[in-house]
Amino acid sequence: MWDIFFLCSSCFYVNIVYRDNRLKDNLQEKIPQLRFYKPTHSQFASLICYSSQLTVEDLIERLSPQLDNVTTTDDDTTDDDIPPANLSLSSGIKLEFRHVSDLVNRSLSSVPKQYKTWPPVLEDFSLDSCMKYSPTELYNLIACITGLMKDVVADPYVRVDLPHDQHLKVASICQDIIYIWSKGRIQPPKTLALGLTLRHLTGNKRVNDILSALVHAASYQISLGLETALAMSQHEQGLPPEFQLTDAAAVCWDNIDFSNETVSGGGTAHYVNGILLQPITQGPVTPNTASQSSAKISKSVRKLPRLDSVMASAPHNRKQGPSQVRPASLPEAKPPPGQLSEFTYVNMKNAVQDATIIPPWTDFQKETSSNVQPMTRIHYLPLILAPATEADTIATILHRTLQIADQLKLDRIVAVFDLAIYAKIQEQRWSDRHKVYLDRIIPRLGEFHTTMSYLGVIGKRFGDGGLAAIWTEADLVAPGSLNATLSGKQYNRAMRSHKVLFEALYRLQLQGFISTLSEDEQSQLLSLSELLSANYRDSDQYEQGSQTMSQYLARFQHHKSQQSDSNPTYRYWNSYMEMVQTLLTFTRASRTNNWDLHLECVDWMIPWYFAYDRSHYSR
Repeated sequence: MWDIFFLCSSCFYVNIVYRDNRLKDNLQEKIPQLRFYKPTHSQFASLICYSSQLTVEDLIERLSPQLDNVTTTDDDTTDDDIPPANLSLSSGIKLEFRHVSDLVNRSLSSVPKQYKTWPPVLEDFSLDSCMKYSPTELYNLIACITGLMKDVVADPYVRVDLPHDQHLKVASICQDIIYIWSKGRIQPPKTLALGLTLRHLTGNKRVNDILSALVHAASYQISLGLETALAMSQHEQGLPPEFQLTDAAAVCWDNIDFSNETVSGGGTAHYVNGILLQPITQGPVTPNTASQSSAKISKSVRKLPRLDSVMASAPHNRKQGPSQVRPASLPEAKPPPGQLSEFTYVNMKNAVQDATIIPPWTDFQKETSSNVQPMTRIHYLPLILAPATEADTIATILHRTLQIADQLKLDRIVAVFDLAIYAKIQEQRWSDRHKVYLDRIIPRLGEFHTTMSYLGVIGKRFGDGGLAAIWTEADLVAPGSLNATLSGKQYNRAMRSHKVLFEALYRLQLQGFISTLSEDEQSQLLSLSELLSANYRDSDQYEQGSQTMSQYLARFQHHKSQQSDSNPTYRYWNSYMEMVQTLLTFTRASRTNNWDLHLECVDWMIPWYFAYDRSHYSR
């Protein structure tokens, strides 16, 4: 107590710890001689404590050195109105530190406490939105501490200009500070985005919690809540507003089956998911706002409600098949489609010494295609929590597809299925008494499953006839993967192996054909191939060269026909070439949206489905 009494015998400043009124009352109770005074105009957020024994003259004399640096203002101005840049910081490092922290703390009050809507939309994660969580004073302080600020800022209320990469780093640190300052109540865009990204990339709760403890990412529970809110908002709003009315659209339905490992083997999960697709076309925008919902989603929601409580009931009509079509006569055998494209491609690769100048088949088709596909809008539809092959599930799929067509004001809509769902869909369409599903829904088999089935047909026809031996000896397919590749179950490996063998056999056929030409014709074909290989990216020159190449193609087909008549082995492998060529043309037609070529390929593939017991696809 003597130390306190001794200090109180003169005048001194009491720091922030003395601002507690209870401590002030206790001191006055124990030391009645103490007096306290709060200056009206002072840079100090403190009380002046002095002894009652001091006279007014002594008090002014003792305070005069400290008051020399105080900036005085008009009587109606408080210390909060004085810009911190104009205040003196000559009272020591503690006062400077306190001054800066108060300045930054006052700036944090301008940070948004919550997003305008929950869940936040994409614009809330933009860089401009992130800057709302980086107040200018805090931003400048971080830039100064990290040494990114080269010059002293004349006005601390003007944001310093930094390069883009440094700008992102400083904004990231500011958002971490906001997260700590609010004790996790404010979730800046960085923490939400990083937490949700970690959940999707890793699915590891512990990794997410570690980064959350380091205040870099939102916690695992908050990420789950955000994901649940996004799913609920997607369901509440119906179709997104960017989907245009009266523009053609397609919906794809497929089953999702999870074989959960249980003791009894039961309890497996069977769902049906749908995806809505619409090409982005140039033209007037007619947003779909009829189905938008204004329901608010709470941030406390952590569980997604059951969204398909109402299932459509399948009609109990008599099973009916399609109407039979009996042609008057059998159609004539047609050559496989896409021969000119493959003939031109192989000639180009055969003409150049370095085959890498010409890109692989897939890239070549992209670069030479004149039909550039537009970007596509994608919308994921709510799940149907039921097995895909049940009659009520099929009825629900048809009902929801028809609802989407009504919302987009479409007379007809294309629906894509795999074979299992497609067969059930057709049964209900054919038995529909009102013919609504039959007239307005156009079902299609997915190209992926169609291609896999056709790969199985090729493997069954040629697997034991030398195809398996060629693949294994050429190290295209390992022996352990041979059966799965021949059956079409390993799609990527099967497509690659067929492409390589097709080009190799095609070159052998081409060499035999070129040997039958005269020297002038050989020179012309070689010159044309070299010209196309150098200018194939020019659509006009490529189109003209292809037309000239068609003259050689007719003679090449005649040459193959003659060889097939005289050599059974040649005929056997030539049929392999025709089937693989149809497969590649079917793939190209699907990727370039060439509907006529797609139908031509399907027409050529159907007899092979019949011949090799693919009855479901042939039907």
